[in-house]
Amino acid sequence: TPDKRNLLFVINHRPEGEFVEKFEYKNDSLVHLQSFTNPLFESLNDLLATGEHTFYVSNDHSKNKGLWRKITDFLKIPTGSVVYFDGKNAKQVTDKIAYANGVNWSKDHKTVFVASTLNNEIYVYNRQENGDLTKIYTKELGIGPDNIEVDTEGMIWVAYHPQPLKFLGHAKSAEKHSPSVVLKLVY
Repeated sequence: TPDKRNLLFVINHRPEGEFVEKFEYKNDSLVHLQSFTNPLFESLNDLLATGEHTFYVSNDHSKNKGLWRKITDFLKIPTGSVVYFDGKNAKQVTDKIAYANGVNWSKDHKTVFVASTLNNEIYVYNRQENGDLTKIYTKELGIGPDNIEVDTEGMIWVAYHPQPLKFLGHAKSAEKHSPSVVLKLVY
């Protein structure tokens, strides 16, 4: 933040719904400042803090659970989205993403990148002052991207799982190993 505070935003999957928690790192500890929730926070996967009270979150699925969720994944039905929260209100700024996953922005903060794990793509959006996103490009990767990081030089680093079924096993049990790969993209 401009006043040199170190803030941390995290996703919290509570039994009563999806929340974003805001903490301040102060004197070697985390101080909880605020909880955010909204009906548009359906199945949170990743978060991009854009200011002291603003952020984007990806919903990897709609609120549907159980068998229907498995069917939509198997058929690659795009039920994911990205939501922008302006400190008070939330609005959906993208939709119809097959498993919306990692979300991050360019070094100049004018471009937002969103991973579509099931479509093996990264979507590139122009970012507006009000948080709206306009798609400008789709990068096909041939692999299922997961998290996206952008380094100090503006290079994009994308994690992905080359063997998705093994990853599903690993997600259920740390005893089951799954390969991971990191891909470097130049934007």
